[in-house]
Amino acid sequence: MLSDQIEGLASIDTWHWFFRARRLLIDDALHRLGIERDGRHAVLDVGCGPGGTTATLAAVGPVTAIDPSPVAGRYLSERVPDATFHLGGLDDLDELLGGRTFDLVCCFGALNQASVPDPSAAVGRLAATVAPGGGLLIDEPADERLRRQIDLSGSSVRRFELEDLTESVRSSGLHVVDARYVHGWAWPIARLLAWQSRRRPKPADHPPTELANRSLDQAAYQFARLEHAAARRGVRPPRGTGCWVVARRGTEPALGRPGTGAVARDGG
Repeated sequence: MLSDQIEGLASIDTWHWFFRARRLLIDDALHRLGIERDGRHAVLDVGCGPGGTTATLAAVGPVTAIDPSPVAGRYLSERVPDATFHLGGLDDLDELLGGRTFDLVCCFGALNQASVPDPSAAVGRLAATVAPGGGLLIDEPADERLRRQIDLSGSSVRRFELEDLTESVRSSGLHVVDARYVHGWAWPIARLLAWQSRRRPKPADHPPTELANRSLDQAAYQFARLEHAAARRGVRPPRGTGCWVVARRGTEPALGRPGTGAVARDGG
C-alpha cells in the first residue's frame, strides 16, 4: 500500500463505519473460532497498514504485524507499542517468521495489492502460519465491476469473487467456517460510483472524499449493523463490496506445506 494511502487510512480508521463494521465481523469470527479476548493468543496481522485494526486485535494476545511500508511501522509503534513489527510482505512470511505459527492470523486488504503477484500462493503461505486449532480471517474487496479511479491510481490491482477466495483457502488445508459477501447494502452505491469513475475519470484522493464524510458515516454504520444482524440469522446479501472468509485449522499438525488453490480475478 502506498504511503499516502496509509496516511489517509490513519485519518479515518478509528471512527469510519467500514472499520467499525470490520470489528463486528472480527467479534463474530472470534466467537465462531472459540478464541477469547484474554490476551493469551498469539496474533499475526499481515498487511497491518496504520494499525487501527491491529489495536483491536491486541486484546486477543501479543501481536506480530507485517507491512511493506515503513510508514505503517511508524503508526503501529504509536498505536500498539507492544506489537512486534516486521517490514515485508506476504512473500516474505517464511523469512520473517521462521516457521512460527499463530492462534489467529489476519489478512485485511493485502491480497489485492500489486506487491502480491500470486494471491493463491499467498493464501497458502498465510495458512502455513496458522497453528493447530487456530483461525484465519480474510477481508478483501469484491467484484471487478466495482473498480474505480481510487483502485487504478493506487496499489490495488484486483478484486475477488467469494467462490475463488474460498476455494483458495480450502485448498490450503483449512476448514472454512464462514464465507460471505459483506456490505451488500453499499453495493449499488459502489456500482454507481464505479460507473461514474469510468465515464468521468478524475484524480483520486486518499482516502476517497466520500469515505471521509462524517455526516454520512453514522447512517452507513447503522446499515452495516442491520446487515450484520441479518447475517447472524442466516440472511446474507448475494453480492457485496467485500469478501469475508473465516477458516480454522484442525487440531492435528499438518503434514508438509499446504497447497494453493484458485486464483483471484486480476484487473487491468
